[in-house]
Amino acid sequence: MKRTRRTSMELMIEILKACCNGGVNKTKIVYSTNLNSKITNEYLKFLIEREYIINGDHIFQISKNGEEFLDKVSEITPLLNINRPK
Repeated sequence: MKRTRRTSMELMIEILKACCNGGVNKTKIVYSTNLNSKITNEYLKFLIEREYIINGDHIFQISKNGEEFLDKVSEITPLLNINRPK
């Protein structure tokens, strides 16, 4: 089975979801998203700059802005009917 590449939006959503349960370290994010450390760092930096994630002593937590972003994405995704061809 051929694996399709994930979009940047999908990767950001996966990282935000990984940070939802009280906060996680970077290793947990790397494992749960199946990304390498370098790419994870780039996305974390991006999400922190936009205040979607809070970095407290190497523990990453989703912020109120991040929660709102996830809520909006979950509302709009079905409307867009984004389904990849198999």
